[in-house]
Amino acid sequence: MSNYIYHYTSIENLAWILLTREIKFRSLTQVDDLDEQERKGLSQYAKYCLVSCWTQSEVESISMWDMYADRMKGVRIGLPEDFFVENALCPIDVKYDDKVYGNFRNHEINDVNLLGIHKNKVWEFQKEVRFRMFLIMKNKTELEITFCEKEFQNYWMCTKEPPDKNRSVPRFSKISADKISEMKILLAPKTNNAHKHIVKSLAEKAGIPIENIEKSKLRIQ
Repeated sequence: MSNYIYHYTSIENLAWILLTREIKFRSLTQVDDLDEQERKGLSQYAKYCLVSCWTQSEVESISMWDMYADRMKGVRIGLPEDFFVENALCPIDVKYDDKVYGNFRNHEINDVNLLGIHKNKVWEFQKEVRFRMFLIMKNKTELEITFCEKEFQNYWMCTKEPPDKNRSVPRFSKISADKISEMKILLAPKTNNAHKHIVKSLAEKAGIPIENIEKSKLRIQ
């Protein structure tokens, strides 16, 4: 049986996930740690690395409830770590440190594996795991996805300038159909009966067993 990983989010985002059966990936320029793209010298390349952020901790986090789950009125979803359709998408443990690794300045790519997997120690409470994909140019106007670090590295080493006119936009990746029913949903501490009714209705339509839905055990006013 696969290990579960968890994602704190709003009920609105839960509805979107269950409706589309997709998870949104954002570029490194859109993650919460604003220093992440700069501390590695990645400012002009960070938007071409897209991540989806999860936690491996089953223990509830008051900080993450507050930061990512609609001020404790959202949900935490749990899924087996192999839930994506693309087998190439595997969870990577984020490393926490205060060092600077490599840099992409002047296209000197020392180790593309450093992209998106190092954060400052102050974020260590997240116990984060990430899924990661990269963008390269398909042609003069279109970007395409690759899951291969070497392909990404080789492409940008041979490219004179990143195409600034192509802004990195969110990408989506499908959840395997057989994993949806395995989703666990935890209601946040400040959710009420109305929130519970909405979540149960969404889960029922998605084929998630009612016993997979629970309320947070934290008592917060």
